[in-house]
Amino acid sequence: MKIGSLTLDNVISLVAEALGMNDDDNKVITLAETIHKKTEGNPFFILTFLKCLHDEQLLQYNFGAMKWTWDDDEVNSMMVAENVASVLVKKMNRLGEATQRMLMVASCLGATFRLSAVMEVMKNMSPAEMMSSMR
Repeated sequence: MKIGSLTLDNVISLVAEALGMNDDDNKVITLAETIHKKTEGNPFFILTFLKCLHDEQLLQYNFGAMKWTWDDDEVNSMMVAENVASVLVKKMNRLGEATQRMLMVASCLGATFRLSAVMEVMKNMSPAEMMSSMR
């Protein structure tokens, strides 16, 4: 099944639903227009972009007002990742050093592997050896 790009109306509905707001709210429409323009309606990037806005604290829930808030200018200046790989790299860079090392080892073992194999390699290799072998 192939899923194409979402229309602006679809993005407005998706953003409104995700934020628990009305899809006729001008603030939601403005945010959705920006997201649609930046993601070209790609469903994966729409959701990733919303999550990035939240992670970067550009999209925050205001408990006093009981609604999501954001600054349209800051959202508009936010860059969208070029592709899936750059999104994953950014996420992996936020992981702890030990987790990153474990992912490095696991990536060398293929699509499927036993956790015990990863642990065996990690206990027999220093972090410095691991880093130099990845270069």
